[in-house]
Amino acid sequence: RAWRLAARAAAENAPLPASYRRTMAWWFRLGWPAFLAVIAVAGLMVLKPAL
Repeated sequence: RAWRLAARAAAENAPLPASYRRTMAWWFRLGWPAFLAVIAVAGLMVLKPAL
């Protein structure tokens, strides 16, 4: 969605709309848990704790 908003703004030679900022804020907020989950999985693979 952010890509489409940016492409439309570029095609119209207009500034980015406010919805672009909101979309990127959600992407950033939702990306942190995913990033931390990947780090946790990698850590578990390396450390191999006895569960």
